Amino acid sequence: LVWGFEPVIYDLADRAVATRYLYDVPQRVAWAAPPMRATMMADLRDRPPAAIVVERRDVFPMVTGDAIDSADTIEGFPAFRDLLDARYEHAATIEDFELYLERPGPS
Repeated sequence: LVWGFEPVIYDLADRAVATRYLYDVPQRVAWAAPPMRATMMADLRDRPPAAIVVERRDVFPMVTGDAIDSADTIEGFPAFRDLLDARYEHAATIEDFELYLERPGPS
C-alpha cells in the first residue's frame, strides 16, 4: 500500500494496487475522507498488504486543502494508525518514504 502520492511505486515494484485507490488524496480531503477511509479500510481487511509505504513531504494545499503531509495525516486516521501499529513494523527509511513490513504471524 502506498500511503502518499507516488503511485509509480506500484509499477516500479511490479505490484498490484493494494486497494482501489492509487494514492491517498481521497482519504485526506475533508469533503471525502470519512466514506473513502471506510472503503479503504474494508479493502485492507479483505486483502492486507505485505508492505505499507508512507510518504513524507507530499504537501499539496491546493488539492488537499491543508499543509499536512501523508505521514502526519495518520494521527487523524485512527483505524489506519491502529492497523499500522498492530500488524506492521518499521523496516526502513528511504528518502521521503517510511517502509513498514507485515509482522510475521505466529508459527
